[in-house]
Amino acid sequence: MNHIYKIVFNKDTGQSVAVSEFAKGAGKTGSNKTKKISLALACGLVSFSGLADSLSVGDGELVVVESGSSYVTSSGSENNGNVWYTLGGGIEGGDNITLTMGGDDVLRGIYAVNNTVSTGTSSVTVGNDFTIINNINNDSASYGAYLVGNQKDGAVSNFVFGDRLTIKTGDDASGRIAAMRIAGSNTNTIIGNDAYLEGLANALTISGNTQGMANLSVGNNSTFVGMVLGQANSNIELASGATIILDNSVTAGEIFKTGTYSPVLLGLNGAGSRFVASDISLKLNEVGEPNDLQWRENGAVIRLSNNNMRTGEGVYSEVLGEYDQIMVLEGVDAQIGTESQLNKADFLQVVQSSHRSSVDAEPGHSYIYLKDVNISSAGGHLVYIVNDDFDYIESSGDYNYQASNNKATIILDNVDGSAQTDGIYLESSNVAGLTTIELINGTKVSGGVVNDSNGSIDLTVENSLVTGDVVNNGEGDVVVTVNDSGIVVGNVVNNSDTGALDMTVNEGGSWIGDAVKGGEADLTVTVNEGGNWAGTGENIGLWVKQNSTYTAGDKSSSFTSIKMDKNSTLDFGSPASDFAFKTIHTSGNMEQTDGGIANVRMNTNLGLGKGDLLSVDGQMAGKYQVDVRNRGKAATKANGALRIIKTGTGMAAQSTTTGSDVTLAGNQYRDSGMLRYHLVKDASGTGYWLVNGDGSEASYGGGDDDLAKSGQAFDEQGGFDAFVAGEGFVAQKATSDLAHTLQGASAAQTVNLLDQSRNINKRMDNLRLSGIQKENVWMNYYHNDATVGADVIGNEFDTKSDMVYLGGDKTFAVSENADLSVGLFGGVGKVSTDYKLNNSNGSSDIHTIGVYGMWLHDSGVFANSSAQAFHISTQDKAYDEQGELTSYKMSSAAVSVGLDVGKRFTMDNGAYIEPMLKVAHLHETGDRFSTDANSASLVDVERGSVNAFQYGLGLNVGSTMVLGSEDSYVQPYLNVSLVDQIISGGEIDSSGVQMKSNLEGYQFNTTAGVNWQINKTHRVFAELGGGFGETYDENFNVGIGYQASF
Repeated sequence: MNHIYKIVFNKDTGQSVAVSEFAKGAGKTGSNKTKKISLALACGLVSFSGLADSLSVGDGELVVVESGSSYVTSSGSENNGNVWYTLGGGIEGGDNITLTMGGDDVLRGIYAVNNTVSTGTSSVTVGNDFTIINNINNDSASYGAYLVGNQKDGAVSNFVFGDRLTIKTGDDASGRIAAMRIAGSNTNTIIGNDAYLEGLANALTISGNTQGMANLSVGNNSTFVGMVLGQANSNIELASGATIILDNSVTAGEIFKTGTYSPVLLGLNGAGSRFVASDISLKLNEVGEPNDLQWRENGAVIRLSNNNMRTGEGVYSEVLGEYDQIMVLEGVDAQIGTESQLNKADFLQVVQSSHRSSVDAEPGHSYIYLKDVNISSAGGHLVYIVNDDFDYIESSGDYNYQASNNKATIILDNVDGSAQTDGIYLESSNVAGLTTIELINGTKVSGGVVNDSNGSIDLTVENSLVTGDVVNNGEGDVVVTVNDSGIVVGNVVNNSDTGALDMTVNEGGSWIGDAVKGGEADLTVTVNEGGNWAGTGENIGLWVKQNSTYTAGDKSSSFTSIKMDKNSTLDFGSPASDFAFKTIHTSGNMEQTDGGIANVRMNTNLGLGKGDLLSVDGQMAGKYQVDVRNRGKAATKANGALRIIKTGTGMAAQSTTTGSDVTLAGNQYRDSGMLRYHLVKDASGTGYWLVNGDGSEASYGGGDDDLAKSGQAFDEQGGFDAFVAGEGFVAQKATSDLAHTLQGASAAQTVNLLDQSRNINKRMDNLRLSGIQKENVWMNYYHNDATVGADVIGNEFDTKSDMVYLGGDKTFAVSENADLSVGLFGGVGKVSTDYKLNNSNGSSDIHTIGVYGMWLHDSGVFANSSAQAFHISTQDKAYDEQGELTSYKMSSAAVSVGLDVGKRFTMDNGAYIEPMLKVAHLHETGDRFSTDANSASLVDVERGSVNAFQYGLGLNVGSTMVLGSEDSYVQPYLNVSLVDQIISGGEIDSSGVQMKSNLEGYQFNTTAGVNWQINKTHRVFAELGGGFGETYDENFNVGIGYQASF
């Protein structure tokens, strides 16, 4: 018969009794069944002191504990204070039940055991606000709640607590007190929201066994003060907002303390155990050394999301043979190893322990996945892998360390470990297994990766950054693969005599560092398609695959062989500020055999006679395109030669390609300052040189740290090898594009000053044409386009000017038959020049002031004269054939005088004709300047002064047409001139090279325009013209102007 019991308090006896609901309903008779309890149930049911037996509930029976109950345990009972003892059936407790534990002998507040029923379900259910206050002061392990499930097949034990479950230590508590322990198979424990579990040792311990799991589910916002321990076959799930605090001010975690580690959260001996939580906070109350999170041995599974780890030594993992472990941390904000604790602390410690039995076991495997983890700390290792397992040998009293073959797979997904400055480290020689590490999605590792163990490392870096060296000091192999957007900044060093180190850079990956082979084992570097390596190499083979790049480091490199695929690049990199160039040397052959062309990028400083050197002891086979850039001081000595490639046995014959084995990228020459160098193979067929002129002033190439020039470029008897031209060698053009640009700049200044000196004569022609007024003010604008022919600088170029003048003049009667007009003027203008050499261009500013005068006789005889001063400042950008920029500023002052003498002949119909003689002189000062400091070519330049004399004939014709009154008329006109010019000076001298422009010869110009006298006061004009000459053409010129007369 099923029974339901209720706890009833007897005022007469001061005791609580369990009363059958059936008996209560039938009245108080002798047949009523009464059950006695000794202390109290965890749900608040507490028995009276002095009774020996705990509450025993039979199969199918239910005991109900009323809400609002309050009980106190005492010592001396035979069951050591166990409040509740159940064999089957179930117990239900209401809300607001409180249990206070005390005494020396009390070990358990609630002791719920179900270990005799073979089938069926037993359960304990408690309402909200159940509280246990633990004041036990017993040195033995004690628990506020000890829940033991049935270990037999088919039996299930359920323990259910409502919200705000509280188990805490009182003021008088001492000893090894834990809040709750859950044990046994087929056990399901559910705790509601806002639970608070506090122990002086563990807050919570849970373990199942081989017959079944022990399951625990905790609601939101739970708090655990003390260690949380998951053991074998346990399954813990914490909902959002959990906090686990280890109070290290007492002997917290002493029961399960391992070495110096007292963890906040521990999975120990946990074959099949599982821990899942989100929004969890792991922290210490006070300073100390414990790990925040530790799981050890036998296949624990831990998954934490959005957790906050404060202080401690981070994460600790240990795996034995035969078992696998899995750990997932997501959304972790970790602050460990603070200065108040330790100078350094490791974040993730992985112990690869060997099996403790004498029988060899299959390797275990640790799986660790960290996602969205941010670590702030005082340094230490991000990942520290060690084997500290050992066996004690009684006969010798010594320890026998056992090597572990366990494996570890560690995936760091968006983990910021840059504060952990010691990187990833395999420490123990007893670690013999494989550790696989994947760094993905923005992970940052500082301190590099070091293998000091017998084990091996397989490291993948993708969309992540590793700073620090990758070093193999151990006996195992290290494989590093850098994939898309992965970056490794540090050296790759193999000091091992047995373990190889393989460094592979794939498409989109980058490695910046040196390859150093310090041991006997192999060090292999592979740069696959789309990968990039920048660094030096010693005693290793180099294979640069298609579309990939090797960039030399700051020092020379020496490889055992060099192989390049098509479209691959061997880049010497930029030289240091002191222009210390490099040698890339191979003691074997250099091959490019898959068709296409391989690229080589080199640097020179032809001004110092130095540059990079590609030195091949063996044969150089294949087709190469060399991009040479001159940096620093430009060449200053003609007929120089610099070797850039030296081979031991020459170039292999090309059976499938045509043309040279080696060509320059772009144009087959390189400019340096004022000089041009061409790529030439020497007579021996083993060297390629950059040669200016006949190459008689040869110099050397190679790194300053390559004292022997790799045994190839240096001849101890003859010094540096001299260039010996091969058969059919012809010296080619020796001057650079910069030299011709400077030559053009000098010519352009002279051309523009001559153009502007003629503009003021046009003003006097217009004044005479319109009829002399007593006082005038005027403003004129002129635009001139000129194309300078190839005979001047070797190629034609264009120059354009825009000039605005302001002036005024006054007319005086000097006799009855003659007038004299005198005036002052000033002007400003802008010039742009296109040199048509590699897009070189420049601009100039012109300022001028001057005086002019015109004498006019009634007979028509006239004389025009002018004198003006100029200042012109030029800023040019000169590009070489590779697009490298050299810039400079050049300026000069000038004065000019001019005289036109002629006579006007007027017809009856208003037409006129004016023949004249024209002479002019221009003197322009020279200049000394240097190219700008950041230019590709650093040269000093001197420009000579210029003297130009012009003489010739001019003819003006026109007509006056009155529009209605004598003060309003239009005057179309045509001006024609033919002059010859004699020009001296203007030479450009630099680096022993002189460039002289030739602007001499005739110039023919014509201008057509119209002058409109609007009224007595206002006049405007417009004109259009052009011209040509022996050395330059005025392709187009236009002028407009306005005059006001008074």
